[in-house]
Formats: sequence, structure tokens, C-alpha cells
Amino acid sequence: MKNIFLPKVMMCIIALFTLILPASAQNTNATDEYKETLKKIMVLSGASATTDDFFQKITSVMKLNAPEKDEAYWNEFSKNWKEKIESKVFEMYMPVYEKHLTLEELKAVAAFYESPVGKKYKEASLIVMRETMPLLVKQLQTETFKVVRSEKSERAKRGEQRLKEYEQKQKRDKELYSSPLFLSIILNIFISVFYSRN
Repeated sequence: MKNIFLPKVMMCIIALFTLILPASAQNTNATDEYKETLKKIMVLSGASATTDDFFQKITSVMKLNAPEKDEAYWNEFSKNWKEKIESKVFEMYMPVYEKHLTLEELKAVAAFYESPVGKKYKEASLIVMRETMPLLVKQLQTETFKVVRSEKSERAKRGEQRLKEYEQKQKRDKELYSSPLFLSIILNIFISVFYSRN
């Protein structure tokens, strides 16, 4: 009985591997295809160029902070970090895209970006971004300046009010101390204290 059981178990295991391995290989191929399609979309849409531009700006700031490093160092640094960033981006984006778009839908998006309308959309969206970004920055600066200025104005008003109150007290005290009535009151207090001790 043991002799029959072991071959059956082995047959089941072999059948299981036969079914699982091609499915996992297909899954890997599908994942690779999905990743390549997503990369293609990022290039076609201009997202990769935007990321590259952002990374170049960061690198130029870093160069200012480490002027002793030569150009070869920064080229190697950029190459390594660009690969790391790209890897991290896909590590984060892939599951989210897979959750919301099938491979076929992703291919349709890529086809759109490859079409004349998609190419025009990409160009137009980059132009729109370049034209609106300075306007947005200016608007935000104006709005934040208004807020800061109003806060500063409120602080200035409170400071002016305190100064006015202080000046009024100073004036009152000066008038009080210089008045003959005050002098007579102080003199009476002094005399009464002096005589009360004696």
C-alpha cells in the first residue's frame, strides 16, 4: 500500500508544479509587460522628462553644497540615483496602476500618447504647464504676502496701541509728579510719617 501511495503523491506534486510554473511564468511575463508599458507611458507622456528635470535641479543644488567633488563623481552619482529613483517610482506606482488599469487599458493609453492627438496633447500640456506655473507662483506669492502683511499689520497695530498707552501713562505721571498738589500730598505723607515715629 505504501508503494502505491508514494507514486500517487509524487504524481500530484509533479502535476501541481506543471500547472503552477507556467502560470507563474505567465504572471512574471505579464508583470514585465505591464511594467514596460507603464515605462513607455511615462516616457511618452513626458513624466520621465519631468522627473529627470527635477532630479537635475536637485543635483545642481547638491553640487553647490559639495564643490570639492568633480564632474565624474556627479555623473556616477546621477546615474546611480536616477536608477534608484526610477526603481522606487515603479515599485510604488505599479501596484496602484495595476489596481485601477488592466494591461489592455494601459496599452490603450500608450497608443493614445503615440497617436497624433496624444503627441499634440503632450506638447500642449507641457506648454500649458510652463505658462501657468509662473502665474500660479505669482498668485501664491501675492496671496501669502497679503496674509503675512495683514498679520504684520495687526502686530503693528497692537504695538502702536501699547506704545500709545505707555506714552499716555508717562504723560500722566509727569503731570502728576510736577503738579503742586502731588508735592503737597507727598510732603504731608512724609511729615505725618516723621511725626508718627517721634
